[in-house]
Formats: sequence, structure tokens, C-alpha cells
Amino acid sequence: MDAYSGGRPPFPNRKDPQGNVASPVLNEHATETQLARILESRLPPLRCVGEDWFVYRKGVWSKTWRDEFKPLALSIQDERTRTARKAIEVLKHVEFASQVSGKESDRSICKIKAVKSF
Repeated sequence: MDAYSGGRPPFPNRKDPQGNVASPVLNEHATETQLARILESRLPPLRCVGEDWFVYRKGVWSKTWRDEFKPLALSIQDERTRTARKAIEVLKHVEFASQVSGKESDRSICKIKAVKSF
């Protein structure tokens, strides 16, 4: 059984905590990986260096907290099986997939620090 089956349609008019129309909610059989793909599609451009999260908004990279996205990670889950544990695991998938390393992370951090120092 796939995550969209079971006769349960997505909820296109559902809104997230910021009042934006939310992405479809997968049914209770959705994997963490499937949920992470939906979450990534809702996030601003993201880079992670270790556990530090950096988002690109209004032309600037800035450091943010992963906690900012916990309500969204909950909202994309089917309400019958929604858990905080699953939301955290989905955020970890996104963090791991968004990791930058080596020279790429050095350049990113330098740009971020330069912007934040003003």
C-alpha cells in the first residue's frame, strides 16, 4: 500500500501555522523519507553545516533554528498517526540531505557571517 492509497485524498486547502496553504498530507502509511520530500518542498532554500541550519530569505542567508520548522513537520503528517518523534526524524532527514561540507561550507559560512556582522 502506498502513502496516497487507502481512499484518503490529499488536503489541498489545509493551512500551516503561518496561514499558507499546506502541501498535501500523506496518509498514515507515509515513510519518513516521503514526508521529508514534502517538507523540503515547503522550506526556503536551506543549507546545513553540522547541526546549524541556514536559510535563504529576502536575498540573505541567515542562521535559524530547526525548531522553527517543527509545526510544519507535524502538519504534513496524517492526523491519525501524527507524532512529535516522527516530525523530529523527518527534520533530521532534511538536515542530512541539506549538508554542505568542505570548501562549499566555508564559502557559505563566510558569506553568512559577513552579512550578519553588519
